[in-house]
Amino acid sequence: MPSKKPTPTTLITYFCSRCTWDFARSDLDAPTCTMCCKGDRLTEMKREPITPQAIEEGMMRSMDRLMTGLRGAYESGKKQGIADDDEILLLEAMVKAKNLQEHVERAFGTRVNKRPHLRRGFGGQARIHGISMSL
Repeated sequence: MPSKKPTPTTLITYFCSRCTWDFARSDLDAPTCTMCCKGDRLTEMKREPITPQAIEEGMMRSMDRLMTGLRGAYESGKKQGIADDDEILLLEAMVKAKNLQEHVERAFGTRVNKRPHLRRGFGGQARIHGISMSL
């Protein structure tokens, strides 16, 4: 009978000075940056017990970064003359990311309207930073 794997108990947040990225790993995982996949220039920032709140905080931070990246890509594309098809893809990705964020907030019992990046109107319309699109 195979032995049971140990259960992680601690969430460790690291900062990678190579790519200026922070990320979290359990106490059982090897400290390897999620951005550059290296582990040689890491600084431990925080150590905390694994709780639903700690996991929610990490997930929300990741989703905020995702929304920021998508917003930045959209704004950069608008400045450079993005094609209509690419603009639609970015807007759809932003709507999906926001829906995922709201789903996670509901799953953890967090107030959904806490981060108002997306407003839904009537008739399946989404409004992202002044841009309307049908869902």
